Amino acid sequence: MTALCRGASASARTSGADLEKRLLAEIGKADITFERLAESIDLRRYPVRTPTSLDLGRLVQRIVDGLPSATGS
Repeated sequence: MTALCRGASASARTSGADLEKRLLAEIGKADITFERLAESIDLRRYPVRTPTSLDLGRLVQRIVDGLPSATGS
């Protein structure tokens, strides 16, 4: 306990100790919440990517096929 608590009554010291425990528990909860938030932001910023081969020719052909024709038919 701090020097401020030395002159306090026993009940005040007990409630001070309880308050200290509660404060530490709440700080621990906030730390876990912050850690989860930081991980979430990091995952959005640097998502895990899986290398995959693409058939670019087929993709371009699908895009071209979806374009309206120049003759208007």
